[in-house]
Amino acid sequence: MIDLNSNAFPSADNIKSYRLLPIVLHPIFDSPERLVIAVLAYSGTELHLTQANALTKLECLYGENASATITVIELALTELISDLAAGAEGFVARPEFLFSGIEFGKEVSAEGFSAKHVADFHMSLLSSLHRHQLPEVSDRAPMVAAGSEARQQRSDRLPFLVHEYVKNIRPEFTAYFSTEIQSNRVRRSKSVASQVHIDFAGSNTVANFGTLKVGQATASFDHLKRRLWDLKIHRDTKEPKKFVRNHELYVQYPPKNSPQISNDEFDQLSDAIGSITEEADVEEIRLRSFHTVEEIGGMLLKLETGPGQLSI
Repeated sequence: MIDLNSNAFPSADNIKSYRLLPIVLHPIFDSPERLVIAVLAYSGTELHLTQANALTKLECLYGENASATITVIELALTELISDLAAGAEGFVARPEFLFSGIEFGKEVSAEGFSAKHVADFHMSLLSSLHRHQLPEVSDRAPMVAAGSEARQQRSDRLPFLVHEYVKNIRPEFTAYFSTEIQSNRVRRSKSVASQVHIDFAGSNTVANFGTLKVGQATASFDHLKRRLWDLKIHRDTKEPKKFVRNHELYVQYPPKNSPQISNDEFDQLSDAIGSITEEADVEEIRLRSFHTVEEIGGMLLKLETGPGQLSI
């Protein structure tokens, strides 16, 4: 016989009050659609952020575009964790996210035994991107994003070709390129998705390079968006407030009269250029599109040898 008495149940004295704040993905502008990607529970003395651990479900919604969306989520939540590092007492004003489409949801009251208990419990209730019984799935999202990024890097030789062109004309400028590009090696695929990668950091200009490829417009577009976001994060978090260099994305794509591209393929690439340019304009990043490595290298040399002190 089981003796049921008050000692068999958790004591109400241990229950505490918290504020519950969901973090949501707003994927389509002017649409009411929202996806909960994390839940923050906090009080005056503690806080806990529970992140969605099944982001790979986004592949069902976005297909090949899922890796870019996952990357944005990872970067946004990494930045939020950094902002929350001060602890519960430092969480007075809500920090702003670096990316449009990531925002705070409606804040409500909740009760539980700890901030972690409240965040975990409500995350399992609110989010279709979370599996309460399978926390190990959280390791898969960075692998998807990082793996996609690595594949693009292995097939995109543009940064290395621009480096060779610039080095042949101004050897001293080679120090402005990343160590991976200088040594002619691709970043390892196990690189963390939330890391910021910059191809070129000169005295006047910070730049990333990417190729928009025929027959791979979607994958190339995702790759270029990641390069764009890297530039935004670098500008907003790494640059001194008193001196911000120009942050620019250089895109190479074939000309319309190329024998290797049809009119329909060129129109598809042009549409992709237009879309990524719109995003760059929103983030106040300059996008320059060219057809040749020589054009890109020439523009870099022009910008770096213009007004301003040249330092290595």
